[in-house]
Amino acid sequence: MPQKTIGVDIGNTGISALLLEGSLSGFRIGGYRHIPFNGGLSDLNAVIDVLKTALRELPVTGVRCAASIPAREFFFRNLRLPAFEPKKIQPILPFELEPLLPFPAEDVVTDFDVFKDPQRPDQTDIVTATIRKADLDAWLDVYRAAGIAPEIVTFKGYALARCLAETLEVPGDWILVDVDLSTVTLFLFKSGQPLFLRCTTVPSEATRPNDALVSAVRQTLWNVEAVFPFDYRPEAIRINFNRKAPDQAGCKLLETHFDIPVESVDLIETLKMKTRLPMDLPEDASGVDAALSLALMKRRHVQGMQFLRGAYSPKTRFSEYRFDILSAGGLLVMALILAGAYFFLDMRIMEKRSAQLNAFMTQAFQAAFSEEKVIVDPLGQMKAKLENLKKRSLLAENQRPRIRRIDLLKEISRLVPEGMDVNVSRLTVGDEDLVITGTTDTFTTVNTMKRSMESSALFKEVTISSANQNRSGNRVDFVLTIRF
Repeated sequence: MPQKTIGVDIGNTGISALLLEGSLSGFRIGGYRHIPFNGGLSDLNAVIDVLKTALRELPVTGVRCAASIPAREFFFRNLRLPAFEPKKIQPILPFELEPLLPFPAEDVVTDFDVFKDPQRPDQTDIVTATIRKADLDAWLDVYRAAGIAPEIVTFKGYALARCLAETLEVPGDWILVDVDLSTVTLFLFKSGQPLFLRCTTVPSEATRPNDALVSAVRQTLWNVEAVFPFDYRPEAIRINFNRKAPDQAGCKLLETHFDIPVESVDLIETLKMKTRLPMDLPEDASGVDAALSLALMKRRHVQGMQFLRGAYSPKTRFSEYRFDILSAGGLLVMALILAGAYFFLDMRIMEKRSAQLNAFMTQAFQAAFSEEKVIVDPLGQMKAKLENLKKRSLLAENQRPRIRRIDLLKEISRLVPEGMDVNVSRLTVGDEDLVITGTTDTFTTVNTMKRSMESSALFKEVTISSANQNRSGNRVDFVLTIRF
């Protein structure tokens, strides 16, 4: 299946959307729409409606997307740092930019390009672009409302500048002037590297807009002279008017004023000559270069500033927690292996214990019920035997005549002579016996009382459980147990 990429460019005059279809043999333009604006960019709901219209005839499902945000939403600053590797610059940017921005560093998203001057290897110049998180969120909501989720988001004109620098034959020192109605964004390159960025406004009611354009370029060159210690002499100016027909008078005026070649950008024609691939476009192809450069930036993996990083990156959640997820996955696999091993060992141990218990119950059953020769389920058979014995015991107990407690007391009272020195402190009566606890004067009296009790027809057995001299030495504590 051919790879498909959509480039979506939002400008002051309209929205352009271009579908780039790629394969192993190259790529072709599969569709293009440009919808002009009537109300400008201040009404985001109107922008969403126009964006939906531009995408209506283009496939968006499963298609990769690169998109732009108006350049006026960004703040451009130049910084000079000691010689750093690019990957070490990002962490220190918030501290360097905070005094230069009207917002706290934690409220913005920043990216940068590096300019390395061979004459000054001990320093690194960077050009930064910064956007407030609230503004970035608002524009991302616009794209989401239209049904697309860009993988690259940059500012208007930047993708075109990068594509011209990396894919086309342009001088080492040159300027791209991106004219979007009243907004002009200037991209200055030196030795093929991004050197300086500036976004300014040209009054839309100006009677001589080309003079205002010349003034914007001149002021930008003055700013470069104030920032850098060398003379910047561009060899050419490329100008993009974001409409099909270039302003030849504007190009001529710039060329006359700065005495350098000025050409209007025509990315489509240049690519046609280089690739010789079909790129059929509608008659009104306004803004096509901006949309095409965005698609190419994604398609060709052109490096540069883009602002879906950190919390905004579509892959951030996995990238941020990738180590934790992989670690948790590894721990889960190890836990499952250990749980399986534990379950297997536990089953083996339980089987061994079950066999031992079965052998023990068989031996116990054989010892208790030796008459049984066939043993299939020793526990079940033992329960049945015990239940049978219990029923027999209850039946025998129910058949035996019960002796009333009052008769027992009467019999004890009859058998103890009236003059015998006996003091009974407790009388405990059970189902088959009674216990008499008390004191008397001598051990002989205890024996006399035992013999008297044995003469009763109600009592089967009389036992002196204990007979001891008490602490006073004058009395004998005794316990008689009588079975009846």
